[in-house]
Parts: sequence; C-alpha cells; structure tokens
Amino acid sequence: RGCRGGRGAWQYLLRRSLLECREESAWPDREHHPSTLKKMIDSAVDPQQFVERCLVLEESAEGLMARASHLARVLKSEEKTFKSLKSADWRGIRSKLGKAFPELADVTKDAKYESFAKGSTSVLAELKQPYELFVDVAYHVGKHLETLKAMLAQMSSLSCDLCREPVRSFLFLFDKYCKLYYLIHLIEERKALCGLFAAAHRAARRSAEPSFRRLAHALKFFDEPTKFLTEQFKDYANPLGAIINECALTVQLATNGAGELLRRSALMMHEDNLALGSAVLTPFNPRQPTGRRLHWELALCSQIRDFVVFATLACPAVFLTAGNALAVCQAACCDGLVVPIFRGTSLNVHAELEALGKWYPPRGGSNNSLQKSWPRDLKLAKLFKDWSKDATQSAGLRHRERRAYLLGELEIVDGLISSCPSLCAPKAPLVMAAVALALDEIAWILRHAPSKEEALPPKHRLKHYNSDHYVEARLPCLAGVACRLSEMLRDEQEAVSTYYLTFLSGADAKAMDPLGPRAADGMPEGHLPTKAYQMARTAGDRLRGESLGDVARAVANAKRLARDGQWTGGDSSAKALQDSPVGRARLDWKRLCAVVCASPHAKAMLKDENVQAFLKRGHAAFLDRTSFADGSYLARHCDFGKLWPFRAQLAKMYEDALASSKPGRWVADSLRVMIVVARDANRANSHPSAMDDAADLATDSRHFGELAIGRKLTEGVRTSLATLATNCNNLADMVAPVQAAFRLERKDQASKDGRANARDEPIAGYESLPANAKLVEPIVVAESRLSALLVAARDDWGGDCKGGEKAPGGGVVIADARLRPDEFAKSAVLGFLQAQIPLCFFADDAGKKLNRPSDIERSVASCLSAVERAKTYVDVDSSGYVASLLLDPKRVTSPEDLAARCANEDEARELLEAHAPIAEAAAKFYVTLIRNLPTGVVYCPSRQGFVKLPTGGGGDGHGAAAANNNNGEAGLEMYLTGSELAAFARVMGADGLRCLDRALMIAAVDEMAKIKRSICAKEGGPLRARLDRIRIGYLNGDWVLPATDLKNEGILDHLAKAATRLGNVLELRRLARQHGVKACEVAAPHLSTAALLALDSAVGADKARAPTW
Repeated sequence: RGCRGGRGAWQYLLRRSLLECREESAWPDREHHPSTLKKMIDSAVDPQQFVERCLVLEESAEGLMARASHLARVLKSEEKTFKSLKSADWRGIRSKLGKAFPELADVTKDAKYESFAKGSTSVLAELKQPYELFVDVAYHVGKHLETLKAMLAQMSSLSCDLCREPVRSFLFLFDKYCKLYYLIHLIEERKALCGLFAAAHRAARRSAEPSFRRLAHALKFFDEPTKFLTEQFKDYANPLGAIINECALTVQLATNGAGELLRRSALMMHEDNLALGSAVLTPFNPRQPTGRRLHWELALCSQIRDFVVFATLACPAVFLTAGNALAVCQAACCDGLVVPIFRGTSLNVHAELEALGKWYPPRGGSNNSLQKSWPRDLKLAKLFKDWSKDATQSAGLRHRERRAYLLGELEIVDGLISSCPSLCAPKAPLVMAAVALALDEIAWILRHAPSKEEALPPKHRLKHYNSDHYVEARLPCLAGVACRLSEMLRDEQEAVSTYYLTFLSGADAKAMDPLGPRAADGMPEGHLPTKAYQMARTAGDRLRGESLGDVARAVANAKRLARDGQWTGGDSSAKALQDSPVGRARLDWKRLCAVVCASPHAKAMLKDENVQAFLKRGHAAFLDRTSFADGSYLARHCDFGKLWPFRAQLAKMYEDALASSKPGRWVADSLRVMIVVARDANRANSHPSAMDDAADLATDSRHFGELAIGRKLTEGVRTSLATLATNCNNLADMVAPVQAAFRLERKDQASKDGRANARDEPIAGYESLPANAKLVEPIVVAESRLSALLVAARDDWGGDCKGGEKAPGGGVVIADARLRPDEFAKSAVLGFLQAQIPLCFFADDAGKKLNRPSDIERSVASCLSAVERAKTYVDVDSSGYVASLLLDPKRVTSPEDLAARCANEDEARELLEAHAPIAEAAAKFYVTLIRNLPTGVVYCPSRQGFVKLPTGGGGDGHGAAAANNNNGEAGLEMYLTGSELAAFARVMGADGLRCLDRALMIAAVDEMAKIKRSICAKEGGPLRARLDRIRIGYLNGDWVLPATDLKNEGILDHLAKAATRLGNVLELRRLARQHGVKACEVAAPHLSTAALLALDSAVGADKARAPTW
C-alpha cells in the first residue's frame, strides 16, 4: 500500500530500498569512520547512505506528489469530492475548525454537532486517505530537509566534472523538495480536511487523534512556501551558489535560444564531411576535453534550469556569492513565465519573484546580519520586475527560434537514422539528446499556452505580452519526428545494449586497468571505506565481468523498465536491481563518488591527476554507458508519457491539423503522438504508492487511446475520403465535354450582351492548365493526409502487457486494452462506403428520389477511386462491400427478427421497405416512373427512346398528378434515355438488373390483370356485351347510342392506358436487358459466347435449347 503507513512511511520505503540487495553489492560493510563523523554537522547522515537516501527520498517524493495531485483532482471534481466538504449542515463546524487551526476547536456546542457525531464514522472513512497523505508529507519533508542539509554540509567538492553524481543527486532532491512544498500549498482545503478528520476522530472514538498536533504545526509552513524555504536555506548560500556556478554552462545551453546549440553544432551528424570529430564525443566544456560529454548533459538542461529557478526562490542570498550566480539565476528565471511542479501543475515564477522582492531580505531576529551585508544597490523588487518584463517580451521568441532549429536538425537525424538504422547505436547519445530537447520544447509551449490562466504574466505585464509568441503552428511536425526517433531507439535497444556493453568490456575496461590502481594510491588511507579502495583497484575487472556484459539480461532489464516505469523497474526498485548487474555496478560507482566527495580530504584527492582521470572515465563508463545499455536514459529522457497532462491540447492540435490544409504528415504525426502518449501515460506517471491515481491513469489513458484511435483516426480517414470523393466528382463534372461546352456558350453570350462578368466564366478545358493547380490542391492534401494516416495506423506499436515485446497480434496495448489502429482504419473505410453509396443513389434519406444514373455512376466511381487509394494500405474488399450495399438489407430481417421487432404485418412491411437494399429501392423507383408516365408517352424504335405522341389525352387523375410531379416528362431525359439506362446497367450490374427485371415482371403482371378486368367486367356489364350491342346496332342502323355510351364509360380509355403501360414496362425490361448485355460484354468480353459454347459442348447430341439469357 505504498506510503500510506503514517509515521513509518519513510522507514517502509527505506526497507524496500536498495539496502535489500547489499549482499550482492560491493559494499557489504556500513562502518562509520571518525573522519567522516566530524563532518556531520547538521545530522547523522552517513555519506555512504547518500545514494540510498537520494533514491528513496526521490521515489517517496514522487509518490507523495502523485497522491497529492490525485487529491487535488478529487477536490476539483464535483462528482468525486468529499461529502463532508459539501454538506451545508456542517458549514458552521468547518468554519470554526478553520478559524481555530492549528488548534482543534471545540465543536460540541454547535447546533449541528449531533448530526456530525452520527456521521463521524463515515467522515473518518472518507477522509482517512487525505489525512494519511498529509501525515506522510509532514514526516517526509523532515527527513528530506535533513538529507539536503547534510549533503550541503558534508560535500567538500561541488565540481560537476569530478563529483557529478552526488551533485546531480542533490539537484534532483532539492528540486523535488521545493516542488512538493508548492504542490501541497496549492491544496487549499488541507486544513479543513485535517480539522474535520481530527474532529470526527474525537467524536467517534472519544479521544484526540495522536498525530494531529504535530501535523497541524507542520501544515502552517505550507501557507507561504517561499518564506519557509528561504528560512531553511538562508545559511547555505555559499554551497548553493557554488552549485549554481557549476550549472552556468548548462543553463546557457538551455536558455540561449538556438544560438549556443548552433555554435556548438550540437545535433549535427555529418562530422565526416566537415572534418570534425565524432559527434557523440563532443566535450561539454571545450576547455576540458576529457570531462563530461555534450549530449549527455543536453538531456538534463530543463531539470537543471528548474533547479536554478527554485534555488533562486529558496535562497536569494546566492546573488551575493562569488562567481556568476546572479547572471545564471537571471538566465534561468527569464527563460519562461512558469515552471513545472508536477505533471500539468505549474508555478508562475515571476509572480512569486515579485512577491519575494517585496519583503526580502527579511528583517529582525537572526536576519540582521543578512540585512546588514545586503548591498544597497541590489534592489530585488526592481530586479525581479526587470526579469519579468524581459521574460514576457523575449522568452517566447527565444523558444520559437529554438524549436525552429530543433525541427530542422531532427528531420535530418530522422532521415539518416531511418535510412541507416545501424547508426542508432553509435549515435544514441545524440538521438537521445535531440528527443529530450524536443520533448522539453513541446512541454514548454504546451505549458505556456495562452489559454491557461496560470501561464499568463502578472496583470501589470500584460501590455508586454504577445500571445502569438506562445503558439507554434509546426508543433505536430516537431512532436512527430521526435516520436519517431524515440520509437527507433526502443526498437534498436538490443543493438544499443550490445554496442555499449562491448564498449564497457573493451575500451573502458582497458582504460580503467591502469587508472584504478593509480587513483587508489592517490586516495589517503583510512579516510574512505575499505570497499572504496577495492572498487577503485578492480574497476576494470568489474567492467569486464561476465554478468555485466550479458546482453540478453540488459535487454530484458530495458524491456522491464519500459513496461513498468522507473519507479518499479529502475534503480529505485530493489527487486529490479537484483536482476540487473549493470544497475548494481552503477549503484556502487555512485557510492564511491559519494564517499570521495564527502571526504575531508576531497579537495586534496581531486587535485591528483590520476584521481581526476579515473573519475572522469568512470563517470562516462559506469554512469552514462551503463544507462544506455539498460535503457535508463531512454526511460528518463525520451518518454512521451510526460506529455500526458497536455492530452487535451494534443487532441486540439490534431483537430486543427485535420481542419487545415497542412501537409498530411502533420495530421499523422499528431495522431501518432496521441497514441504514444496514451500508451506511455500509465508507465511514466503511475507510482506504486498511489494506487488510486494509477487506477485513474489506466482508465483515462485507455479512454484517451480509444478516443485517439477509435474516433480521431476514423474521423481523419473518413474526412479525407469524403474530400477526395467530392472533389474528384466535382472535377469530373467540370471537365465533362458537355459542361465545358455550356461554359463556352455562357461566356460567348455574356460577351455579346456586354456584361461585366464575361471573364468570370472560365474557358473550356481550363482545369487541365498548370496555372490552375489550386483546383486540385484539396485532392492533393486529402490524398497525402489519407496515406499518412493509414501508414500511421499500420505502425508496429510495441509494448505487450506481459513481456514488453512487440504485440504479436498487432495493435497497441494501452492499460488493459489492446487496440488495433489498422482495424479502426478499415472500419472507417467501410463506414465511408456505407454512408456515401446511398447518398450517391438517392437525393433524400427516404430513398424515394433516385438521382440521375449518369450522376450516380460518376459519384460511385469517385467514391471507389478514393477507396482505391486507401486499399494500398488497408485490405478492404470495396467491390464486395458495395455489392452487399446494393443487394443485401442494411439490417437483419429474418422472420425471428421481424417477429421480435414488429407487432403486426403492417409494421413488418414498413420495416422491410425502410431497410430494403438499394437495388430494390431503385427498381421500385423505375417501376413507379414507367407506370406513371404522362398519357401518350410510348417507346419509339426509330428514335430509340420514349417519346410523347402529338395527340395526347387528359388521362386519369393519377397520371395527371404524376405528370405534374418529378416523375413527369422530365423523367424521360433523366432516366429513360439510352445513355442513362446504360449508366444504370453499369452501376447496378447483373444482380441489380435482375432485381429490376423481377420488379418489371411483377408490374407487367399487374397491368395484365387490369386489362383482364377491363375486358371481362365493369359496372355496366362485360365489355363483350357492349361490343355486341354496337355490332347489332350497326346492322340495324342504330349503333350511335351504344357507341356513345361505351365511350362515356371510359372502358376503352382504361384499356388503352393499361395496354400502353404494359407495353412501356415490357419495353423497359427489354432495354434494361439489352444494356445489361452490353455492359457485361464491355466488362467481360466474350464471356457469354464462351458460356454458350461450353453449354453446347455439355449438352452434346441432345441439342437442348439455349437458356433464355
């Protein structure tokens, strides 16, 4: 249960710390030396425990901040917040507790105390975890501060070149300590929570909560964290100033825009062509070519800059120390408006600095000496205002320049590494530094977004603030190329491990063989632990050991680290270290550096050239190369899970790229970053001591992954396909010869009429001219976007939930779910067809108004041509799917389904009509059209089409209504011409025409039934009787009256109309068959002839008649 142990939390972490693996370590003895004990001024912290303490405290602080961040989110959520804080009945009790804090107020006399006492048990259960969090924080900060002061007091040398690891450990530990204080300060309800818990404890158990008094005393220091920090570190200005001076060059690289990086050629890989040395061996300090390497320090730029900012807030007295501490602090503080605290929480630096300048240096008490020594010309209020103005005006521009430089260099690195993956191992430091710098810049611009209130400068500085400086249009491209490089490093982890382990056992071991004994001779006897001398003398053999050079084991450790994160699978886990010889060797080297740095003879020892050479080479071997071998550097500096707090901005970035005309690669890069952030969020941010936070992270990351893959990817693919289909359809319509001719006629007519808009009509064929490239620009953008998205969907996402291997089933593992981007892309393509094909056929959603067949053919061809572009990347049976849309119902319409969904036969019939296939709906439309043609319309063989006879009749009401409707004479040209019927046959195919044939046969049978009824029966008697009367009358000379009666009854008119409709139906059936045969001949030449020959061969001598087809 992590840190939830109250007072024993820190001891619990210490027990599960690295001390558990001491049996396998080179430091089994923990003896205290008198010379070391003399230096323990502020505490009894043994320098041999510096490493363990730093690791344990850093892990503990991370866990506490994770729990505090989760508590802050719960308090901000209206749904999840605590009921005891929302209850209106207990408002008076909360007010009394808040006014009396840090004392516990007596609330027994409150009117609502009885209600509170009844619910005290539920309040205890509800507030137990928040209360334990503050108890753990109060205990932790004490041990944390104790260790920081001990390290400042005992470290005799603060050189980052010779004592790099102890100094770095102090930097990270100091940074965590300050951030923890500011994060707890942001939880405004901390006093109310603790007071309610203590009052509920007294009401439920009739006794005071034992730790409340100490906790209440500790919580008051979180009210003004800056004042508390300055009070704690006021006596440590000199060591802090020395450390800040050591960080000067790093801060310069971090804050000088792109100038310093460009001058140093920091990310240039073409060293051979420029006669330069190896890029990865470039020294960090040109004056010390054997010291730290440039790229290993570039990855730490942002962390060291943040340390300098917090050191400025915690101890402004460093301005008075020797060196350039003031200039370094100014550069770090002017590099931005906010500094990160934890995840998405930020601190407005200049608001805190301006508040600090109003009262610092403090007056009275023990601060008189500082007040007297403070220079009169150093006015912090004016100084910090100048810093705020400089940061507001220039920070955004400097970082914009830095991002532009990084984007150009990263694209070059990406191209070289992609074309030659074998460079990934030797160039790993450069690639890692490039990705780390890119991640820092991405986080910086997202953290300084103008939409965030905490990222804005103070109100009196808003006149100098330009929001355009904090917006980056090319952010998707920068994030995408950094993401690709990070994935390449992960994919090539085995090659990287092999390369650096070989280097360790070869060149490094050979170099350490003579350096180790000479360095051990230069260390005074009796002032270091025994194992320190042993470690120095056997450093070469340690690097040459078989367990250290086990590539398979190192790769397994890297995969475990990539799966579990640094807090569970890295150096902070004793279990992980037991399985990692590389990690244990690195830990032992850190212990050696700690005891050397804290030795009273450190300055004398470090002047020895042999000791200097030994430490510098050992730092490169035991710290840097081992960290590359087991993936520690990759997990620490190249993890995109750091961008998880900015997931909403990343989703907005994707939407903006999708809605704009930016290159398609930008859209794909935005999608890829979203997926990687969702995949790595739980690993990079979860902590074993914050289980609730880890559970929320897993749920949120899975939902965000489903959003990115399930909705954003689908939306991007369907939008691109729709753009392609629409623009191709419009272009095909515009370049059609008839349309071009119409445009030319309109242009000529406008010129004749002298209208001013005569030039607005383009000439025929203008679309094919190179000058009109903008016409096809949407098609080009949509096609590139579609291809980039589908390529991203086919990426080989790593990280199986069991072994850290590539997912064997494909897809990406996010929390406890496996998502398949390629399957989502396939469903998006099919969904596009399902949505667009019906729109191509029908002008309305009801499916009653059929579009013109030639328009249908062109629209369907445009949709299928768009899908053909997607089929290069996604396996989709577009033809089969379209055929199913044309011929199969949209839903299951089995008898059981109809019985379950319909109450009667009428509802079942309506359901079948609503979900009828497209072919049936089109056939129904044609049947309605041919039967409702105006009177006098018949098929004319000479004109090869339906025409209206010169002599027409009024017809019945039904026919007249149809003539006035859409299915009137206009239907002759739109649907019944030879070209339109041929287009309909090409679109529908043989199965669709068979459906039309069946519908026309049913209509013909219906018309024959009408003819039969007209001949055999009518209200006045059968037609034969009428004809007999006319015949008899003709013989007798009295036939006029019977003939007039027959005409007035309209029997012959109904007969003629029915016969005409029957003829039109049969003629349409014949024409449909004829055009169907032609379409089949074009699609599959000689198929019918071959089938007939095969049939003749099969029947042989029987000479059976050929089938009707």
